[in-house]
Amino acid sequence: MVINGGTKKFKEMFHTRWLSFEGAVDAIIANYQSLVSVFLEETASKALSLHKPIATFKLLYVSHFLDCLEPLAIPSKSFQKQDLNFAEVHPLLTGTIDSLAKLKDGKSGDKLSKCLSQVPSEPRIDGLCIFEFQGHTIRDGVNHRQEASSVCVKFVDNMLKSLNEGFSDNDDLAILTALTNLFSP
Repeated sequence: MVINGGTKKFKEMFHTRWLSFEGAVDAIIANYQSLVSVFLEETASKALSLHKPIATFKLLYVSHFLDCLEPLAIPSKSFQKQDLNFAEVHPLLTGTIDSLAKLKDGKSGDKLSKCLSQVPSEPRIDGLCIFEFQGHTIRDGVNHRQEASSVCVKFVDNMLKSLNEGFSDNDDLAILTALTNLFSP
């Protein structure tokens, strides 16, 4: 079998590492067509059972929505620098929170916008709710779309809550930033 399209290597995810999530999601998006093809052409029952949840609007929407992992990767990479200056922390966090809030309000990052431009705007109601995406039949439906949107909004809400609670703006932040600027060579 010839696999077309995807060129990114699949990555293992670690729940404590945001960068691993971003890489894993990017690989799924880049390799989606090949991934569906492999599971569809494999005769083992496990492969066929994996094909069913992969070939859905919900998976397409959620994986493409996870554009929000990209803004999280920026501070994550920056915070790992050996020479991180505390004065850099607050602007990075503020920028990340702003990016996530915009994503939530618009409900569409670049990857999701591109994906949605390739699918029907509403599920087809006559008979089976399906459509073609990258040469594959994708199951669709009103419930798929509602659940996908709801999951994504909850994800970003929780992410914003976590960032705001974990790195809340307070007097200590202003003092530490001022001291960093004063003592930084």
